[in-house]
Amino acid sequence: MNLRGKKVTVVGMARSGVASAKLLKESGALVTVTDIKNESELPEQKEALQALSGIEMEFGRHSDKALLETDLIVVSPGVDTEKPLFVKAKEKGIEIIGELELASSFFKGSVVAVTGTKGKTTTSTLIGEILKKAGRETVVGGNIGEPLTGFVREGVDDTGTIYVAEVSSFQLETIKTFKPKIAAILNIGSDHMDRYKSLQQYVEAKGRIFKNQTEGEALILNANDKFTPLYEQQAKAKQYFFDINGRDNKEGVFLNNGNIILHLNGVEKMIVNRKELLIKGSHNVENAMVAALAAGLLGVENGVIAEVFRNFKGVEHRQELAGEVSGVTFINNSQGTNMLAVEKSLLSYDAPIILIAGGRNKRSDFSELRAVVAKKVKKLVVIGEAKEEIKRALLDVVPTEDAADMADAVRKAFASTVAGDVVLMSPGCASFDMFKNYEERGRIFKEEVRKLQFEKTGGL
Repeated sequence: MNLRGKKVTVVGMARSGVASAKLLKESGALVTVTDIKNESELPEQKEALQALSGIEMEFGRHSDKALLETDLIVVSPGVDTEKPLFVKAKEKGIEIIGELELASSFFKGSVVAVTGTKGKTTTSTLIGEILKKAGRETVVGGNIGEPLTGFVREGVDDTGTIYVAEVSSFQLETIKTFKPKIAAILNIGSDHMDRYKSLQQYVEAKGRIFKNQTEGEALILNANDKFTPLYEQQAKAKQYFFDINGRDNKEGVFLNNGNIILHLNGVEKMIVNRKELLIKGSHNVENAMVAALAAGLLGVENGVIAEVFRNFKGVEHRQELAGEVSGVTFINNSQGTNMLAVEKSLLSYDAPIILIAGGRNKRSDFSELRAVVAKKVKKLVVIGEAKEEIKRALLDVVPTEDAADMADAVRKAFASTVAGDVVLMSPGCASFDMFKNYEERGRIFKEEVRKLQFEKTGGL
């Protein structure tokens, strides 16, 4: 992509916006960055952009000048390009792309892209760890951690690099030429219904991950997901499947008597038994299966995959052990912001569960959880804006209590436990009503657990 001398507007000053602005500036573009937040809300971003020198900044609005008098618009994930001013820009012939598309236009190396409603971060991290262990030049980024634009530079030869990209539906909305060597769709459940008009629209957004793939690329699909047949019909790439329910003769990876079996080129080889995984739950078995398959397709030896599996302890805020108090286990699943994530986390434990849930609803239907909550949860503690919606959906299937904040929730949950129980914070909601992000929510939960530990042990 030749950007020298072109006027480019970056919409959004979050991490991906700043990284995109830096890449564009280094590539010779005339860069403007705009954000609807006020200047006082973005001091760190302002300082980072000022350090690049020559970048124009606009706060508190998206002006006509910024969006209609430019050659290219690069939007951050989450920016809705169907809003009137963006529609006007499209009508004027101004191209709108996202940070993912911008980064991929610089790639010369291979891309492994992972999407889905639940498990993206764990799977992407696992793939990255396996490739690094195998001695491959590897970058892990995208919707996880650092934006991919932060890793690429004009004129740099990255031919031997493998980019492992966690990609969201928001990022996939604005791709044009993005074409991963290996794409994986883990699962599809209801999510981001505050953004999409229907589940079908969300399903279509996820399917864009294979939009530009051909027979020379690989697509990994879930043999047990109800939307997989749709993707099978649409995709041109060679398809591989992961199946936790057993072997079906298709190439990919399957589970047999608890063993993860890789089936490629007509040869079946065991990687590990699921009991050897440190990350627990059937959903994490599936995540590991996808990671094994992606690594296998890239020629990584089975022994390397197995070694990583036996030592991988998981990712922060994803089924993370927050501590134990008086025989009660506390689990931080702050990243669980949709119904599928909550369901899978509940199914990961055999012990009685006290569930802490709530926050800002994303137009999710909490009644989807009725069956699993009735079966697995002995007490529900609700927080945040959505607490009344959650109670209306679940009050008749589980004893429920309100909490004022996370400190109150942790203590009320603990008060309902006996030794052997699990307190699971898996909110099923966005965090923005009470916290900066899900990471802050998870950290505060862990802090409150540590305080409770201290209170019960006297610091011993």
